[in-house]
Amino acid sequence: MIEIWNPAAEELFGWRRDEVVGAQSPLVPPDLKDEWNAIRDEVFAGGVIRSREVRGVGKDGTMLDLALRSRRCVIGGGRLRSDRHPGDITDASAARRMGRTVGSASTSSASSATTCAIR
Repeated sequence: MIEIWNPAAEELFGWRRDEVVGAQSPLVPPDLKDEWNAIRDEVFAGGVIRSREVRGVGKDGTMLDLALRSRRCVIGGGRLRSDRHPGDITDASAARRMGRTVGSASTSSASSATTCAIR
């Protein structure tokens, strides 16, 4: 369930805060739920994701290549929370597939996008 959704996440993915807070993550297309659930389980078990390439979907249906950082946090009452920081690397991934090198400037400002899921 999404607990935090910042303006950078709104810009990157297209959903407004009021559309996602309190709901399951809309970023995960049905065919990738197992992959995202495995990442969630790894993080809740104490793992830290420093940078993992995953695919997600924007509100308009566009598939996005994302670099995901995630870690577990314990909040009030002992609840577990996973902070997720996805960044759009779609342009860099496309260039890599075409055999070109792309500088870090091609990743969007989405490195500051923050979503937060609670368990």
